[in-house]
Amino acid sequence: MISKIKYEYLLLIIASLWLMFFAFLLQYNQQTYIFPDSYSYLLSIKQFFFEFKLNDHRPFLFSLLNGIPLLFNLSIDTIFEWSLFLNIISWLGIILLIYKISSTFINREKAFIFSLIYVFLIGSLGIVFHLLTETFFTFFLTLIIYQFRKFELTKNNKYLSYAIALLFLSLLIKPILKFFVLVVIIFYYKDFFELIKSKFSILIYLSISLVFFQMYSIRKTYGIFTISTIDASTYYNYLGTKADCFKNNIEFEQGHNQRHLYFSKLSLLEKKEVAIEDLKQQIKSNKVNLVKAYFSNLYVNSSKGSASVFGCDNIINTSYFAAFQFIFKAISKTQNIFFTLSGVIVSIIILRRNEQEEKTLKIVSLAILYLFFISGVSSDQGDRLHIVFFPLVIILMAKFFNYKCIKTKPFFALLQK
Repeated sequence: MISKIKYEYLLLIIASLWLMFFAFLLQYNQQTYIFPDSYSYLLSIKQFFFEFKLNDHRPFLFSLLNGIPLLFNLSIDTIFEWSLFLNIISWLGIILLIYKISSTFINREKAFIFSLIYVFLIGSLGIVFHLLTETFFTFFLTLIIYQFRKFELTKNNKYLSYAIALLFLSLLIKPILKFFVLVVIIFYYKDFFELIKSKFSILIYLSISLVFFQMYSIRKTYGIFTISTIDASTYYNYLGTKADCFKNNIEFEQGHNQRHLYFSKLSLLEKKEVAIEDLKQQIKSNKVNLVKAYFSNLYVNSSKGSASVFGCDNIINTSYFAAFQFIFKAISKTQNIFFTLSGVIVSIIILRRNEQEEKTLKIVSLAILYLFFISGVSSDQGDRLHIVFFPLVIILMAKFFNYKCIKTKPFFALLQK
């Protein structure tokens, strides 16, 4: 019998070997492709360390952590190397967290197998090699679920305080969960109000203070009291523009249309006002195309492969590159479709069950559905918008396909009725 510590070591060894082999096949050490969003993250790091101001789109915690090399007077290029290191550590951490959470539902052997599933998710691994928030955010999200699970098992308030504090801090990496914070507080409202009176509340107050620091800084610099101004741009340039394209029967081209050019020339305050007014007008006079655009985005986000794999070039002209790139493209697309559909279906089943399920399963289900449905505001990002909840899907599947979770009656018992 393999001991608990050896299972974790084995996962790290397999994951590390696969990461190196994957990087070798696609020549990631030679690639020069940089995601457009990576440039904005790099800009936010430069603004934070050189200009001592926050970026209006990118919250400061990601900039702070990825800009650490600049504290030692290292070059800008080292940021990409440091980011890769942080992403690899986060990716390995996600694998271990899936194992730890799953092993509280099922035996260690099965938890090991389910953890290996994440190791071989192409989209989740490919994004590791880029200066983007997805890997780091996914680690935070999985760590939050782990703390919720620890609280459920021990009833120790410190784990709930860790979970909620990390949830607030995650807004300073990727502010997508800002409405989900309210869902969590409502879901744990009894425990939450007891918690804020305890000694552990200091962690929550500290994390909230950092969020308010972000909002105050944005207000002071840009005139808008918010965590990030990216919401207006995302709606207007993706969902709103696609709905307008449907209305006018023209092809939607991301970043290459008149609306985008017009919007890019506005001030931040004007962008917010224009986006709000545009949404009102779309709901009033173009609601059918707005809904059509929303579901079109969901479809695109759920059916595309890894943009990281697509962006690779055969730099050193190996004979096997094209074959493996094609295979990884196909696998990443299939994985996106499968894990998105599985996540949505299993989450709905978990939430609809009449029996009392563990709270962790329900909060995981709510998180998956929240991230899935909110992704419909944006589009054309490959699998980036959905890979963040794939660890949660694996955790749900580990429990759902365990006989302790599915208490279905035996087939012959049903025949006797």
